[in-house]
Amino acid sequence: MRQTHSTNNTTSSATDPSAVFREFFGRWSISKAVAMAAFDEFFTPETVWENVGLVTTVGIEEAQALVATEPPGFETMIVDFKFIVSQGPYVFTERVDDFYGAAGELLMSARVAGVAEIRDGRIIVMREYFIPPAATSGTSGAATNA
Repeated sequence: MRQTHSTNNTTSSATDPSAVFREFFGRWSISKAVAMAAFDEFFTPETVWENVGLVTTVGIEEAQALVATEPPGFETMIVDFKFIVSQGPYVFTERVDDFYGAAGELLMSARVAGVAEIRDGRIIVMREYFIPPAATSGTSGAATNA
């Protein structure tokens, strides 16, 4: 089992599932256009992206359509991996996704846990479970950033 803790290094390697996952999300910190293009490189036409309890997309175009509109006004997303571990083709994460607008303002911060399956440098399945921002608004900063 390979384990890494909070770091934002993005090193692409088709043989290291956690590196593939980091590289995919690393693109989101550049711009929304680069994030959209990352789906072409890291997803397949059959990739299932399940936002458990909310929406499931299948394929590149459905994933891009979701990102094009959610959250409204976002231009970049910075991912802070609190925990990432890979075993075989699977990557398990706990992270905080911070969405920023074009002027650099924080639009939303979401706590996320998930699992992805990586094959040949592509994300085949990605299931994400998250705490919506409203659910953390009444807690202290230490709890929301843990």
